[in-house]
Amino acid sequence: MNKIFKYSLALMVGAFGFASCSDSDDSYENGTWDANDGYANIFFETTSNTIELDPAEPTEFTTQLSRRNTEGAATVKFDITSNTDDVFTVSDAVFAAGESTADVTISFPKAETGKPYTLTITSTDPAFVSPKYSKGVIYTLNVTRVKWNDVGFYYDEKGNKVEGWAMYTDDLFTTFFGVDNVTFPTRLQERDDKPGYFRMVNTYHENYPYNDPGDWDDSQDYYIYIDATDPDAVYIPERCNTGVDWTYGWFTVYSMVGLGIERGNQDYIDGNYGTYANGKITFPVNALLVGMSEYNDFGMYDANTNGAFSLVINPDLDLYTASLKNNDFKWEKVFTGTFMSAQLGKNTPQTTLYKGVAKADVEAENEGCYDRFAELYGTPYMIESPYADDYNLVFCVKDGKVIIPEGFESQALGFSGVGYNISGVINAANSTFSDDKVELEINFKDATGKVDMGTNVETLLNITFTMDMVLGDFNYMAVVDGEQYDMGTFSIVEDASTANGIALKDFYLPGSEVYGEADLDAGKVFVGDLQYIGTEEDEGTPYDVYTYNQGKDDRGAAFDINIDGSLSSTELILVATPDGQNLYYWLNASATSFVPAAASAPAKRGAKAGVKSGKKGAKVNARLTAKQRAALRTFHRK
Repeated sequence: MNKIFKYSLALMVGAFGFASCSDSDDSYENGTWDANDGYANIFFETTSNTIELDPAEPTEFTTQLSRRNTEGAATVKFDITSNTDDVFTVSDAVFAAGESTADVTISFPKAETGKPYTLTITSTDPAFVSPKYSKGVIYTLNVTRVKWNDVGFYYDEKGNKVEGWAMYTDDLFTTFFGVDNVTFPTRLQERDDKPGYFRMVNTYHENYPYNDPGDWDDSQDYYIYIDATDPDAVYIPERCNTGVDWTYGWFTVYSMVGLGIERGNQDYIDGNYGTYANGKITFPVNALLVGMSEYNDFGMYDANTNGAFSLVINPDLDLYTASLKNNDFKWEKVFTGTFMSAQLGKNTPQTTLYKGVAKADVEAENEGCYDRFAELYGTPYMIESPYADDYNLVFCVKDGKVIIPEGFESQALGFSGVGYNISGVINAANSTFSDDKVELEINFKDATGKVDMGTNVETLLNITFTMDMVLGDFNYMAVVDGEQYDMGTFSIVEDASTANGIALKDFYLPGSEVYGEADLDAGKVFVGDLQYIGTEEDEGTPYDVYTYNQGKDDRGAAFDINIDGSLSSTELILVATPDGQNLYYWLNASATSFVPAAASAPAKRGAKAGVKSGKKGAKVNARLTAKQRAALRTFHRK
């Protein structure tokens, strides 16, 4: 099957547009002739080896030295240029007359288990080496005595437990060849002295379904190493040859973190660690790399493009965990309070905090799924629509600390700023939770996360609204054309004729009295619509003044009850009409508020905000109903 993919590589890479990371070739400068006549011209066929030995295996390794001039017998002694802890001893290379190869035996009986050792040897004897005509005669051996234990298991189709294997889902070959992600078993081992350090054994050989015979090298074992010693910082620490060649050279895998460590590039590291949780290893999208030795200078390309890579080591732990994304929780009300946004500079009364609780049917189908969620994140909470309708803010609390569940690292908030749709990133470390107060430090960004809009602490308070919060003396403040005006002082008193009724006395004009109601459950006060306040004259023209709302609530103009004792709204409250038929703005305010008189800030006084020289205002952009016209005629000045 892979034969089809082999010849479509160029098209696939062109379609995906991957960028590669490649290393430049080293260069060297030739030396000068200084060898003896008839020099043996020696060289190592293999200039380095990296081996891992079981502690029970002999502490000895043999490599071969070759010579081109085979006349006579010869003995080569070596200079040792590096020798970790002096554990290595090196034999001479002894050539019999006419022989072209000789063994070099390297011993390391004192090497400790689990510690890496390096030996480098060289020869500069002019009887054997010419710097001008011989490449540097240098050999390096890296040795680690390591015990690897078979780990992991999976259940076969008959339910039998197969130990020493893990279930693997590939998302690496997809980079070049666009094959479907497939799941199949692979042998798995773990270092005895380093728990969490794994190696996958011959993963892409017989069990990989896209291979044909001859696509892999069966002359030796091939390993993919995964360092999961820190379960929150998992990565592939070295370039790993899979032993597979689909005509483009050896297929090699790596990780962005490994490359970042290799090159000292923190940008490659950040956000690209995998995780080892619930018996399974996973990586973020594009956090892995693949390359082929004979393709594009062995460049490395983004892999795990579907985020499907997984290695299930213990399937008994890899069980379904309840998910906020899958609507596995039902929501119970905790309290309704006021959401104070320092970012927007305003409060949203009557914002509800909910707690997520288990659904019986989900638990029945996935026993323990809610316990697994709680172990990871604690209890989920949701603040309903703090910034905009249908845009909720989700977080969890475990052991009294705020935790952000997977998938909610950045949350759309439903409002825009400076041309961007805004998302919020909750900083859990600087956020707090209690029974009556939630403080979330939120970093506001655009949807891509690249544009920073600042950071603020946003607060939800558990407040019970009472009539005392809406009664008293207030200053009527209005923002008109960006300037704040004081429209005068009035009083709000109870109207005993109706439940939660209120009366606004001396509202805007002395002697006026208009009516409304307080909805304490909603945290709002409503001022009734089209109530006659009085008459004012401007440049000889009398204007009748009424209350008016813009149609957001049929109970009248809606004001939010704020914890600072003020009432605030974006409603239009005062209008005027000279003819009893059409409404005109008397006060064209972008924001209005009733501020306790003792706390009112200084504002412009004198002329009313809506009376501008020679201007009577504009028509309200609404067609009056017959009932509204009748109401105006009733109150209209005769």
